[in-house]
Amino acid sequence: MALVSLAIISHNQKEEVMYIRDFSSVGNSLDDVEYDLFNLPPKYPQGGGSVGGRSSSSIQEQSHDPNYQQQQQQQHTQPHLWDDCSLRHQFLLHSALEKLNEGTRNNRVVHRMRVIFLCCADGCRYYGYTTCTNLKIIVGIEDDILPDMEEKQKEKDGEVSSVLTRLHSMYVNYLLNPFSNQKGKITSKRFNRGVDGLVSEFNGPV
Repeated sequence: MALVSLAIISHNQKEEVMYIRDFSSVGNSLDDVEYDLFNLPPKYPQGGGSVGGRSSSSIQEQSHDPNYQQQQQQQHTQPHLWDDCSLRHQFLLHSALEKLNEGTRNNRVVHRMRVIFLCCADGCRYYGYTTCTNLKIIVGIEDDILPDMEEKQKEKDGEVSSVLTRLHSMYVNYLLNPFSNQKGKITSKRFNRGVDGLVSEFNGPV
């Protein structure tokens, strides 16, 4: 039972995604099909074929343009905001967020500062945590425990609860840093290392 995805959603009304990652063994970035589906620039430059629906001949015509070359170089060297989480996991996490919002609207007091089981989807169990300031943390956990193993499930649910509360503490410590970015995506390497360590501890040895 491993933690495979994680999202932290801001407490503003827009519900901005501040941090989103997946830790699945399949990979933790968009694959070529997803980039092509949304007409996004490829992660790595490839010669020949078509890119984003454009033929190789049209690309060759533009390749002599210095401005075009500079734009392409920037696209290939700058990481995309969605590179840390596959499209599949993004959809699942956002679906779990809708479940969490439904529960919060129905009972605003009970669901604060508590870990809530949200749903099962695509072989994962999703849990949510809402703070008093309406910050939301959602994690996806592999659902590999049989239904009749209730005691083991309760034990693992307790570990999930601990992970979510520790993630909240890490976020609070991140905000206390005067040099941290208070708005937008969390890009702190220190925060990333903390999350990596927490996930590795939860997942155990491979």
